[in-house]
Amino acid sequence: MNFLNKNPKDEIRVITSVFGRFPTKGCSIRDGAYEYIKTAEGLPAIKFRWEWSVIAVRHDIFVFRKNAEGVKQLTEDATKQAARTFAWNTAHDKFAVAGLLMRVVAGSMAAKGSASEDLKGIGVAYKNEKGCLGSFFALGRPVTIDEIIASIPPEKIL
Repeated sequence: MNFLNKNPKDEIRVITSVFGRFPTKGCSIRDGAYEYIKTAEGLPAIKFRWEWSVIAVRHDIFVFRKNAEGVKQLTEDATKQAARTFAWNTAHDKFAVAGLLMRVVAGSMAAKGSASEDLKGIGVAYKNEKGCLGSFFALGRPVTIDEIIASIPPEKIL
């Protein structure tokens, strides 16, 4: 597949650890900042990696129109909470080798300072290779999230 990317700095922040649902069997999409791309057909997508337990299995492309089972736009409050959680998890992971107190302080500072006013969010349900249902929250710039929502068929909007 050929992919076009207008702005390589665009990213979609995916949060599954607190808000999402992991599939009961098979691989899942985990927390991370994934590159936002467009397919050759112009459909919004992200480059991500499937993970099984803690092992990265393979890289793949999630095309929202084709792979999403359902999409729901998040409220402003839910988006802010998800942005804080993403900031907390990211800072917490960066200080994994530091002591517990340092990780808590770093996570708290990052969560407090997370700028979520320029973010929009969606909840996405998907099926993995075993057909098991999973879900995640996706955060991005408003124009990016609007492009994703516009690409979703009406019957998949929740």
